[in-house]
Amino acid sequence: MTLNEYQTLAARTIATDDVDQMERHALHGLTAEIGDLMDACFGTDLEHTIKECGDVCWMVAELCTAHEWFLGDIVQNLDGCWGMSCATYAAIANGLLNGTYQKVLQGHEWDVEIAKHALGDIFRNVMGVAGCCGSAPDDVLQTNIEKLKVRYPDGFSTDRSLHRADGDV
Repeated sequence: MTLNEYQTLAARTIATDDVDQMERHALHGLTAEIGDLMDACFGTDLEHTIKECGDVCWMVAELCTAHEWFLGDIVQNLDGCWGMSCATYAAIANGLLNGTYQKVLQGHEWDVEIAKHALGDIFRNVMGVAGCCGSAPDDVLQTNIEKLKVRYPDGFSTDRSLHRADGDV
């Protein structure tokens, strides 16, 4: 699956078509999901860590969709694990997000090129986490889409979001 195909499949579960709401959801969601990923990196459940990687990827894809950017254009070179620890990759992704997001919240102009670069770096570092867990990027993306198809078979639904199946967190 290409990154753009992933973005298209992920977009079917975006809750709104309002660009401002999508942006806010994605930015807030990225902070939460990267935090969850950092927690997972200190655990022993590799499957859980991979799912958290997919959740971060979904948020990056939503932000790209909100701005009509193609994920494949902002993410370059997914050649696997580069030798750092899971937690280091997650911490780098968190720092990149904070550096970009904090400026927006402080009233700075949204610098499109810096935001695209940071999102690409976040995505690559999340794939570094996946590589440390023995997963290829395509496996992370496919796992995330399969989870979403089960959770939201007909696209996003508030009812299905509020009433998830047992074990679907």
